[in-house]
Amino acid sequence: SMSDEYFETHFVKTPRKVFEAINKWHPRPNAILDFGCGLGVKTVATAMAYPDALVTGVDITNAFEKVGSFIDKYLD
Repeated sequence: SMSDEYFETHFVKTPRKVFEAINKWHPRPNAILDFGCGLGVKTVATAMAYPDALVTGVDITNAFEKVGSFIDKYLD
């Protein structure tokens, strides 16, 4: 289970840094690839921050299978 500290770090603080980097290159991207997305927390945060972009998360582990429980806990 994810702690609130995990959520704060991975859904708020780290994505903020990612958004700053994205905005330097293109403030309104059409597509974003989150390569090595792991659980997909930053992928979900990115999709919410850029609703007009196609956001795709890719990882070689099975961690992405847990994203449903993350959404249920934090976003419903």
